[in-house]
Amino acid sequence: MWLVYRLTQSSLLLGLCAFLGEIPVFILTPFAGVLSDRFNKKNLLRLYVLGATFLGLLLSLAGYGQVSWLPIYFILNTGLGIMSGLDNAARQALVSELVPSREYISNALSLFNMSNHCSRIISFSLFGLIIKLFGETGCFVFNTLFAFTMFVVLSAIPDSAVYQPERQVRAEPLWQSFREGARYLVSDKALSTLVLTVVGMSMVGMSYSVTLPVLAQEIFHGDAATFGWLMTGVSLGSLSATLQLACRKNILNLERDIWQAGLLWGVMFLLVAYNKILWLDWFLLALLGHGVVVQFGSNIILQTLVPPKYRGRLVSFYILAFHGMVPFGSLLLGRLISWFGVQAALAFCGVFCLGVMGWFYARRGIVAERIKLRR
Repeated sequence: MWLVYRLTQSSLLLGLCAFLGEIPVFILTPFAGVLSDRFNKKNLLRLYVLGATFLGLLLSLAGYGQVSWLPIYFILNTGLGIMSGLDNAARQALVSELVPSREYISNALSLFNMSNHCSRIISFSLFGLIIKLFGETGCFVFNTLFAFTMFVVLSAIPDSAVYQPERQVRAEPLWQSFREGARYLVSDKALSTLVLTVVGMSMVGMSYSVTLPVLAQEIFHGDAATFGWLMTGVSLGSLSATLQLACRKNILNLERDIWQAGLLWGVMFLLVAYNKILWLDWFLLALLGHGVVVQFGSNIILQTLVPPKYRGRLVSFYILAFHGMVPFGSLLLGRLISWFGVQAALAFCGVFCLGVMGWFYARRGIVAERIKLRR
């Protein structure tokens, strides 16, 4: 993202780059969910990670060769998006399979998410420095090495610990499997409410990565280090949210936390929009990042309540709502920034998120009742 913005100084092309990296998630995630319910998830993940390692290597070579032809970065970013679209459903569903008791799923998923956010905090804190020392190529090389490390770690998981789908499930047509998962989601009003809420919040709320490079350069007159500093604030806030989730004993009243965090998310967007003090903006972005409870809290409820045979497909619908809407939000915000400026775009995000949470507040009783029935 930073490389594209540095080469072009165009918020529209920045939004296009984000769109190309995220749109494969929207297209492939439902298909990936069906595959994860048909095959050994560990083996699927190892295949996807090898693909991401190869693409990361190509990206490193392009950066080392100082290739300035933008389409190559758009193409490789799209390829990485394809790998992400395929592996997200299997990755999250695999965590639930490795937990022997349903009562610990909430804690396990929270700790899994915490590890993701810790890595993001470390990477965003370092990548500005890495760019100054080694250029963007240094970031690409580190990404490639760690992707291969994931392959080694996955290989250490024994097959006996992973859920093995029944043979007749593999024989079903792909479309039929997808339709069964969709029918299950639609029939459950509580789960469908959660997924629709995530759709609204992700489409606009999770597209902040398009606004922050512009905010760092135009409002605070900074560089990649400033962008990394702002992103670190978001990640620290997200980490605090996962700590809050990890300390929960069950999912009772989790819908209340989702609503409160969503309100915080929307209000922080409005405050970030017109604040011009860097350290205060970092603090506000940390509070904004805490709104990840809206996203991941929904995932915890969904994975706790859904039967194992549907888990991969239901997780894929969640990921489709979480990540799949981001490319459309990225395009929208890229256009809004070019028309009205970054501050107006951030204010729009705040108003939109508050509207979504108003709708969720009206339906939160359905979710609460569903949690009590399957407690």
